[in-house]
Amino acid sequence: MTLNTLPAAAGKHRRTLGTLARLALLVAMLWGMSLPLLAQTAPLDVTQWIVYGTTSDYLPDAKVYGGSAVKVLPLKTPVEEWTSGAVLPIPKALKAGEQISAVFWARAAEPVAVNVTIQGGAPSYPVVAQTTAALTPQWQRISISGVAASDLAAASQSLVLHLGKTPTAVSLGPVLFHNGTLDEVDIAVAFVSFRATRLEDIRIASAPGVTLEGTLQSPRGKGPFPLVVCFSGSGPSKRGIFKLLAERLHAEGIATFEYDKRGVGKSTGVFDDTFAVIQADATAVVRGLRRRPDIDPARIAVCGLSQGGVVGPLLAAEDPQIAAVVMFAGPVGAQGDLFLGGLRRKLQQSGTRSPAAIERIVETVRVWMDARAAKMPEAQLAVLQTAAQAAFATEGTTPEQAEAMIAVLNHPVLQSMYEVGPDNTLARVKVPVLALYGEKDTVLVNAECIPAAKAALKNNPDATVVVIPGATHVFRTEGSTELYPVSIPEMLDLVTTWLVVRLHPQKLAP
Repeated sequence: MTLNTLPAAAGKHRRTLGTLARLALLVAMLWGMSLPLLAQTAPLDVTQWIVYGTTSDYLPDAKVYGGSAVKVLPLKTPVEEWTSGAVLPIPKALKAGEQISAVFWARAAEPVAVNVTIQGGAPSYPVVAQTTAALTPQWQRISISGVAASDLAAASQSLVLHLGKTPTAVSLGPVLFHNGTLDEVDIAVAFVSFRATRLEDIRIASAPGVTLEGTLQSPRGKGPFPLVVCFSGSGPSKRGIFKLLAERLHAEGIATFEYDKRGVGKSTGVFDDTFAVIQADATAVVRGLRRRPDIDPARIAVCGLSQGGVVGPLLAAEDPQIAAVVMFAGPVGAQGDLFLGGLRRKLQQSGTRSPAAIERIVETVRVWMDARAAKMPEAQLAVLQTAAQAAFATEGTTPEQAEAMIAVLNHPVLQSMYEVGPDNTLARVKVPVLALYGEKDTVLVNAECIPAAKAALKNNPDATVVVIPGATHVFRTEGSTELYPVSIPEMLDLVTTWLVVRLHPQKLAP
């Protein structure tokens, strides 16, 4: 039971409890007994803090409720108080004259005074409440309260810590927002009963000079836990796109890991989106996580979106210890055909070339890229490149435009896309596979990818291909205001249930 499921009648009974009775309830809760919940709302975990203007880390910390903290690092050169800090939006609307209070946990590496406010955003930044918190190296509870001067929309006000001039690291724990007044026992019960996932930012070495950083989120309990490693789509992607799926999995006892691609966010090295590099980094991540005592090495699944939907099968085809694969809009097709099919469609959509000219371009590009894949001598590659450029330079396309097109095709990332054969890879995967495609996907051609996926998986006894109604390429519904991809509730239910059946997590205690 969560704190916001308290029956309405319980609030009435709570007001009749004497001090000794409430203290007895608190003692009982400390011993894990099932009791009526006294607080009005549940605390928010540390993932809800938004750190701006500086860097931060998630760290496990058994000394704070919830077992995890977000550590906000100081600026090397302080400028203004407001240039960096931490913000947590108040999730509910406020009425004029309504009291709003925040209770949170915080500490600092060295004693320091920190300005804390409840305030609105631009342009006027109206302040509802303000206080100064004297932080020490020990965790302490900070309270702040104020009254709304006017009606305020949900998320228009935030709890804010201004840290731009703070010379030391500040760690933050969970936050409890409430209206009116809660007494000491109510607040204590709210935090004692609080259960959250355990967060830890960890670094895993890949190639020399490359360290990948990501966030491991584990369910409460001792483990070892089953794990789902998530891979993002193409481009300089950071961790965090699978947030809503991760929350479902944590509730079922499954840990998750997402990381920043090399050269992106807090991962080192030079960004490189070629499949060989992506696969090498993903392999290093799985290998590193498999060595952790809190992870069950025999129950690691992989999931990925778009480009990540190719990476997952690449790992599973090479690593028989991978337990399951989930593909979100993973391209499937014969080597080269997917790439050339996309090129053909783009040329057709431009409407400037005849069908015969388009086919000449596609075939000359095929010969040239096949030669590159075969590592033919540079002199021969130059001849084939010239032929491809000449094919582009027809029917109104200038030599300069054709040269620009060839320059794009010459990019190593595009060549790596050409050389991957997702259908052959998928056919080699022997573990359970769930392949999902969006009905409204405008990036993939479902009419090609879905039959190819079914054909590649025909000999896999535990493989399922599902089309999600109304889903776009990133698995939001058209017109959705949801910030996160992979967010359609029915799809999240499907994926979570599918993974629970195959990873066999331990049932979490209530």
